[in-house]
Amino acid sequence: MSEQRMSRKELHRPDRIQQALYAISNFIFIKKKWFVAGGVALIVAVIAVFLGIQYYQIQQIKQANLLYAAQQILTEDDLENAEPRALNAFNEFYEKYPDSGNGVVALMHIGKLHVKQNQWEQAEQAYRQATKHSKAAVSLVNSAKVSLAVIYESQQKWDAANEVINSIEGDDWRDVRWKYLAQIALAQRDINTAKDYLERLVERTPHSVFRQEAQTMLLTLNP
Repeated sequence: MSEQRMSRKELHRPDRIQQALYAISNFIFIKKKWFVAGGVALIVAVIAVFLGIQYYQIQQIKQANLLYAAQQILTEDDLENAEPRALNAFNEFYEKYPDSGNGVVALMHIGKLHVKQNQWEQAEQAYRQATKHSKAAVSLVNSAKVSLAVIYESQQKWDAANEVINSIEGDDWRDVRWKYLAQIALAQRDINTAKDYLERLVERTPHSVFRQEAQTMLLTLNP
């Protein structure tokens, strides 16, 4: 059996893998300052992200505790004294965290407490801020609009009340719009308009929680 012989040139030819490893190690040695700097930068970035997450979690806990403490005041038996303290607590929360999602919750409480004290201007301001809050969920924005419309209605500002109710968003809120538009029309003694809204509510939103109420009102309007 014949043996395969390698030439002297082939025997001394560097292995390709060895060549690649040498090139890489040489590159790292030459550019080691860059690699060290990059490694340090990566470590700093990881630490910064970790600390950022920790800070965010701590702030969320602080927010939750402060909001909870304000809400707990309203569970006290002596509401006459508790409500002014709760109002101060919610105002304090909103001053500290105006741009947070919970800031909208605080505004809703502030508006409600001002209404209880017949402080209409302050209540209107709180609800208006809630409707424009950048982090407010649609449900909270719409709830704030309803509350704002009720304030306008109590002051007989019919156009303003109609405008804010018509600005309520979402098909799921159609029954709410029609209910309050009918209510505003009835307050103005506009029976035909009220009946139109109530009929829409009954016919187009059969599963609405307001449907039975609307049917009862229609019976009284159609003797």
